[in-house]
Amino acid sequence: MIAAETKQLSKSFGKTKALDDVSVKLARGSVVGLIGLNGSGKTTLLHHFTGLQIPSSGECFTFGVPAHKLNADQLGKIGCVFQNQRLLEWMSVDTHLQYISRFYAHWDTELAERLLRDFDLDPKAHVGSLSPGNLQKLAVICATCHRPEFLILDEPASAMDPIARKSFLVLLFELLEQEEQTVVISSHTLTEIERIVDHIICLDRGKLREDLPFDSLQEQFSEWRLSGNTPLELTKEPWVLNCESELGLARVVLRAEPAQQAELAAKYGLKPEARRMNLDEIFPFLIGKA
Repeated sequence: MIAAETKQLSKSFGKTKALDDVSVKLARGSVVGLIGLNGSGKTTLLHHFTGLQIPSSGECFTFGVPAHKLNADQLGKIGCVFQNQRLLEWMSVDTHLQYISRFYAHWDTELAERLLRDFDLDPKAHVGSLSPGNLQKLAVICATCHRPEFLILDEPASAMDPIARKSFLVLLFELLEQEEQTVVISSHTLTEIERIVDHIICLDRGKLREDLPFDSLQEQFSEWRLSGNTPLELTKEPWVLNCESELGLARVVLRAEPAQQAELAAKYGLKPEARRMNLDEIFPFLIGKA
């Protein structure tokens, strides 16, 4: 089943095209990593899933209905953390959470109290006095303690310190244990999100570059280390993305299915030291910036 999807979605702001013919599907229960450079259209896409923006052309559906027509009950099944999220600055942290809890029938007070402790947030502190990192912590609590079916996280931990980010990841793992929990997380900290995502969507200048399971993506990318002279013909193979040689050692990056990689090694009589690449290393090749 599908939690949200777009069909040939395009969005323009004046002469700027933020999204260009993007078609994606977010399966229920999946954890999707949304990646791309600043200005690639990530936040615009996330805003469409919640109905905050209306397509210039194409369609966006959440829970099977046009996202901009979500009713109050359906919106109550969504949790969101956006960059620079506005909170009620004149309230205390505790009062703010009490206020937010009244909008949800299934607010988990015990989880909220636990997260206050884990995030080291003072319940009596005024929201307006919180640091950017602590504001993000409060936003995460507001977005998660009603146990949403669909959780949208846009750079949710960018201002957090390493200890808070670790607690945040523990929270995510806990939430993901829920049946049919769907999460889409946009983050520049790729080494952290790759621990929890099972699907990758990559945007580049408003266009969809990749949309596939993370395991499949990792299987396709490999780094070979070779000693001796690297056959010139190897570097011209379409699967080879990059080749660097120095002092008799070569580093070759290629994108091919495992069986194709084996065929390529056999073709040139190579016995490479192969290493699976992480998302941070793969990303530049996805957007042509390697």
